[in-house]
Amino acid sequence: MRAALCLGLGVFLGSAGAWAQKDTAAATDSAPATVVVVADSSNDETVNAQLRAKIYSAARDQGWQAEGKADVMGKAESSGALEAGAVSRSEDKLAPLRSALGVRALVRIFRDDSGLHVIVVGASGTKSRDVASEEAALSAAIELLGRGGATKPATGGGAAATTDGTVSAGFMTRPRATSEEPEGPPPDSPEGRRLAWENRGGVRITYGARALLTGLYIPKTAFADQNPVSNQLEIGESSTFGIGGGIGAHVGMMYLPIPEPVVGSSNFAAFRLGVGAELTGLYVRPPDGYKYRVENNTVVSRDKTYDNKAYLYAFIPLELGVHFMFGEHRVGNIWRGMGLGIAYTPTLIAALEVGQDQDKTDTKFNYAGFELSLDLTKLETSERANPNIRLAATVLPKVSDDLPWLASASIGAFWY
Repeated sequence: MRAALCLGLGVFLGSAGAWAQKDTAAATDSAPATVVVVADSSNDETVNAQLRAKIYSAARDQGWQAEGKADVMGKAESSGALEAGAVSRSEDKLAPLRSALGVRALVRIFRDDSGLHVIVVGASGTKSRDVASEEAALSAAIELLGRGGATKPATGGGAAATTDGTVSAGFMTRPRATSEEPEGPPPDSPEGRRLAWENRGGVRITYGARALLTGLYIPKTAFADQNPVSNQLEIGESSTFGIGGGIGAHVGMMYLPIPEPVVGSSNFAAFRLGVGAELTGLYVRPPDGYKYRVENNTVVSRDKTYDNKAYLYAFIPLELGVHFMFGEHRVGNIWRGMGLGIAYTPTLIAALEVGQDQDKTDTKFNYAGFELSLDLTKLETSERANPNIRLAATVLPKVSDDLPWLASASIGAFWY
């Protein structure tokens, strides 16, 4: 009796285990199978995009689900599979990339000196094949992928149902588009990155703030003093110097024709138009007379004396400039480099001596201002502006007798 019970219990447990394994396998087969295709075998991005589209279409017919929105370049950088701005061609580096993307399969198609190659990295391992054409690459990719998911059993009349329920009389049909499928090229594809940079560029609002160190110079400042012996008025002239610092804010527009990502340097020229408002305090020492040395009722020497004054200078510069940008795309969505700029900056100047009546504010216009700048730049493919460091030197020449030389060195952050 005990032997019979044990035998019955063993049969029951064995059957239950078999049913559980069958149910688990069915659940795994019916789960969505995701795939990412990275193809850059042609110099013509249109050809690459068409090849990826064909592989995605054929893969869907085999039960696969396209992951077109996957951040391939970002995951490639973090997993060590990014080489010279492109996804690696090494099988050893593609496996960690597949894991980082969280997909069941990764298809990598590329061309080198030895020909055209197809690599498929899946959960069960890596498969590869050398082919002669893009059409052969399509066939090889689908063959190496295999089936991605189970199809529903055929319904009456010999019709078969696809993984999304679309039925065709005896044929598998392409699944209906889902909200997860991109309307355009995948963002990680060369065409997707080109479009992202095209959208990032164009006319952009630019704004920023900076701190300034400003110097003032007047070559000839006339002054007069009375000789203590002869009581005559003596006229002289000397240079006037001033130094100070301040802050400024700027706003404008910038045109950024950012090129698409390429291997190596990626240079371009940008243009800007803007206006600023700056306030600077200056300590100024103008000459104000002589210090006489008298012996035996005779002037034996005289030395120039200087006054100490404080001024507030307000500047409103207009800016029209060009920036020559030198750098490269470190990854598909980041450009790093520097911009050498030159700008024409005619400026409205208002000067007020501290302690004097505001009615004595002296306002002039300097039409000959110019600025040299160096931008340390990082640009990303996002809608928001990126902060960049700008070092600049601005010069306002002495274009008339009633204007001083003014020069400023500045450092600031500018967004564009």
